[in-house]
Amino acid sequence: ADSIPTIENVRVFDARYVSDKGIGLNSTFQDIQKGYGIKKIVTTLNSIVVFPKGSNLYFTIDKEELPDNLRYATTSIEAVQIPNTAKIKYLMLGWE
Repeated sequence: ADSIPTIENVRVFDARYVSDKGIGLNSTFQDIQKGYGIKKIVTTLNSIVVFPKGSNLYFTIDKEELPDNLRYATTSIEAVQIPNTAKIKYLMLGWE
């Protein structure tokens, strides 16, 4: 294995950054769905992480953006359960 440390992901803090599909920190879950489609959604304690199709970006949405009955869910959350208006909290760029 290579012992040289490498960058695995970068968090974007600037709302001026937008992806090739025009998605940035001011976008919503609906924008991600329209731009890319959804490959996978991972549920964590306080958020959901959305992995779009055909992109090395991923998006974190705070569970506060979800309906009350899903805010404390530990089970998988499906795309249809996420409001279109849910705002993106973090935007990450990853490398495999």
